[in-house]
Amino acid sequence: MEVNPEEAEHTIETDSGTYYFCSESCKDSFDPEDANTSVRESATSVEGWRALADKQWKEWGMLWEDIAVGFVFAGILAGFVPDSAWTALFANDLLGLPAFVVWTTILGAAIGVATFVCSVGNVSFATVLWTEGLSFGGVLSYIFADLIIPPLMDAYRGY
Repeated sequence: MEVNPEEAEHTIETDSGTYYFCSESCKDSFDPEDANTSVRESATSVEGWRALADKQWKEWGMLWEDIAVGFVFAGILAGFVPDSAWTALFANDLLGLPAFVVWTTILGAAIGVATFVCSVGNVSFATVLWTEGLSFGGVLSYIFADLIIPPLMDAYRGY
């Protein structure tokens, strides 16, 4: 992340220069020795692999609940919504191809807004939508709407 040095409130002075941070937590997690380590050195050292494993473990700890919610949500919908409901919703044979693509793209975005799961849990539900007949464009619009709508709502909440 780039931080404007004139606006940075958090800095660290080292022999190799000054580092600027956007927040105290970024500053606290920074290790100046890692900043001067090349990718090759990280990839070929035990300490580099240990740091990567530690980072991945922390990522999993942060995301496992969202992934689990996504799988449970997708499983419930796949198991309890009858095929006739999916067929009626996606209605491929009734609309014709151009209208089907437009309809399912709009529908995918609407489903993404209405059923916000999370940025990683939505993939399992997108798979259910795909297997039940939503078009590829509809699945993509679902994923992108699901990813972008909540951050936009947060950003404009104060207006």
